[in-house]
Amino acid sequence: MKFCPINKYLLIQKIEEKSNNAFEIPDDMEKKLNPFTLVKVLDVADDCEKLTPATKMPLVIVQTHGIEEIRVKDEIFFIISEKFVVGIVK
Repeated sequence: MKFCPINKYLLIQKIEEKSNNAFEIPDDMEKKLNPFTLVKVLDVADDCEKLTPATKMPLVIVQTHGIEEIRVKDEIFFIISEKFVVGIVK
């Protein structure tokens, strides 16, 4: 299944960071502890202003609380509004 973002949304992939924690932190607590997350951009809506479909899909820093999870049948997609992107990692 393919997901195509619209309305200034980006399809993203979370970059898994290695953790030394002996326990798993719930998502809502993780958002409070880590206000920013490194993600890979997989696709962008045609109406995005800073990142375009022609842009090489970069790693970006986003505000963690803006990440949304969408479940369609047995697949999970992560999206974020362009307004939550705070920087591009070069």
